[in-house]
Amino acid sequence: MKRFHFPHRYALRTEDNPAIQDLAKALVLSRLDVMNTRLEKGGSYILGTRFSLADFYLSFWIALLGRDGVCSRSPAIAKRYDPVRSRAGVTPYLAPSG
Repeated sequence: MKRFHFPHRYALRTEDNPAIQDLAKALVLSRLDVMNTRLEKGGSYILGTRFSLADFYLSFWIALLGRDGVCSRSPAIAKRYDPVRSRAGVTPYLAPSG
């Protein structure tokens, strides 16, 4: 995600920064497609029935990338987002970005 947060490091012109960010987002979404396929076979969390840091990290990226877009594209990931989001300890970190 360095490309997303620091696009100026990957572009020669400032006006190319949005395109660099779009590319970074597309790369992450393509990785989430792989994760979605794997999760279609699993339980409530990435490790089955056990909540882990991996679930939080995945949910963090969903919140950062835009919940509606990611969840509509990746239904197996969407199914895991709400149980993670509802955990009291993670709620402040997964607040909708504005």
